[in-house]
Amino acid sequence: MPSLNRRLPRALLLLAVGLPLACASGGSAGSGTPAGRGDITPEEIGTRSNLDLYTLVSQMRPQWLRGRGQMTPVGGLRSVRVVIDSSLQPGGADVLRTLRGSQVTRIRYLNGQDATTRYGLDVEAGVIEVTTGARGGGG
Repeated sequence: MPSLNRRLPRALLLLAVGLPLACASGGSAGSGTPAGRGDITPEEIGTRSNLDLYTLVSQMRPQWLRGRGQMTPVGGLRSVRVVIDSSLQPGGADVLRTLRGSQVTRIRYLNGQDATTRYGLDVEAGVIEVTTGARGGGG
């Protein structure tokens, strides 16, 4: 029995450290989206279609807006970037304030690795892709 008493605290420590790390990956392989938090569709937007996209995303998927990755030269975390109808927008997530939920056919998040593969090195914090009905952009 003494050997079990010594192993139990180690096992609990491994579980306490390992479980959060396993969950921190943030999504399924290749999906680019946090687990269980896929695209935002017009159906999900529903009656909030009059809100700007920044407000919608902050209410529905706030984790998409959080800074990630390496620090910037001024000391903050890098910000998520925005792509509207396949065009990378200058600046950060504030550009989402220029669109309304009623203009959107899909909002999607790509993690830093997937975003960098698709859009280049300046998007390591991730990308919020917006497809509007106006231009029928694709992804």
